[in-house]
Amino acid sequence: MEAQYGVDKTEREQRIAEAAYLRAERRGFVGGDPVADWIDAEQEVDAELRRREHRRWLAELESRLETAGKKLSALKKKASSLTAEARKEIEQDVQKLGRLRDAFEKRLEEIRAQGTAAGHRARGHAEALWGEISAIIDRVAKRPRNKQ
Repeated sequence: MEAQYGVDKTEREQRIAEAAYLRAERRGFVGGDPVADWIDAEQEVDAELRRREHRRWLAELESRLETAGKKLSALKKKASSLTAEARKEIEQDVQKLGRLRDAFEKRLEEIRAQGTAAGHRARGHAEALWGEISAIIDRVAKRPRNKQ
């Protein structure tokens, strides 16, 4: 069954039906147009589902930002215990990770400001930044540990 905004088609239609019914009930089932009630309810339900999905996605990005910050701190600490040559390599990654984390945070702030209007382009950019962050974290984690 097709899912939209994190709910399946049946659940979405049930919510729309309930919202349309409540619209008719509020006017005492007098006058009005059932089709207009349905269309209005559909817009209302879809808007709420978009807001809910946006909040879920935003929370995921905030969690990723927190993870990147923790990994950056851990890498800085790790660098201090390495040989000069190994430290130089990891410090380049630490600097790049810091820049990417800052760019990710900036994109997240833009997405927050845009609210549910944040489109696929903004999401795609945030996901691409996260991909780069993850790649650096993975690369550094796989390096041999050359301690002093």
